[in-house]
Amino acid sequence: MWSPENPDAYFPRFAGWRVGDFGLNAWRDMGVVQTRYMLNGAYMRIKNMTIGYTLPTSLISKLGVKKVRFYLSGENIAEINKIKFKVLDPEALTSSAWGTGKAYPFQRMYSVGLNVTF
Repeated sequence: MWSPENPDAYFPRFAGWRVGDFGLNAWRDMGVVQTRYMLNGAYMRIKNMTIGYTLPTSLISKLGVKKVRFYLSGENIAEINKIKFKVLDPEALTSSAWGTGKAYPFQRMYSVGLNVTF
């Protein structure tokens, strides 16, 4: 937070008492309109992706198999955002946790599979 030794701090010095004016029309530091703490909520997230390959039938017909497919699947693979605080989730800023942006992170999950049709 701000101090004389750290004048370029992101957060201001704690001064909760400065909001009220008690009729003196003073101490209005907290009532000044500013945009310093507004965050850019734009983001891009790859929710799920599957990559697969089906072997050619000419290769597998000798084995008595109709179809063989290999695949790799992933969920919540990547996210790109410009939010300065990594504890905030762009999808949770208004949807869950009462709009605080704090929520359990999406778990990354990967799976590998094989589909065989006889």
